[in-house]
Amino acid sequence: MAATVKDGVLTFTRGHYFLFHFRAVGLVLMALGVYNLVVGSLISAVVFIALGILLFFPKEAVQIRFADKHYRESVSYFGLVLGKYQSLPWVEYVSVFPTKLSQTMGSATTALQTTASFKEIRVNLIYAKNKRLHIANFNDAEKSAAFGMMVGEQLNVGVYDCTGKENVWIREKNVK
Repeated sequence: MAATVKDGVLTFTRGHYFLFHFRAVGLVLMALGVYNLVVGSLISAVVFIALGILLFFPKEAVQIRFADKHYRESVSYFGLVLGKYQSLPWVEYVSVFPTKLSQTMGSATTALQTTASFKEIRVNLIYAKNKRLHIANFNDAEKSAAFGMMVGEQLNVGVYDCTGKENVWIREKNVK
């Protein structure tokens, strides 16, 4: 999870684009490609390695161009971001809030299940009163608040922080 600002474009790279299962298939395809390379089948090796890379390495990315207020939710391959820009809706404010995520894992043979949960802090752009555009997630409240402030300043909107005991505006809503 990395956020960078370059030439007025904010890029936030989240986790992997595909689920673990697809990434495992990508790893197997790359291994099969290396095997074909050793055996001497160059064309099939290139095809398998390319397909494996396409499945194993992509990451989710969000980019915001502050100058003309456009954004894109996209796929990132080794820093190359692919996707189509859309107009950013009129943003009312930036929201910084903690959330608890959980994943239930089970075994088909024993019928046992376990649930793993973790907390993360999400930064969203709120528009049309209750719609959200998720732009970033962090594990640290200070980093998420600083990121929210930076986005709020760029878009000239307020920042609502829900990470403490009380929910507070850390940047007022109608800033001129």
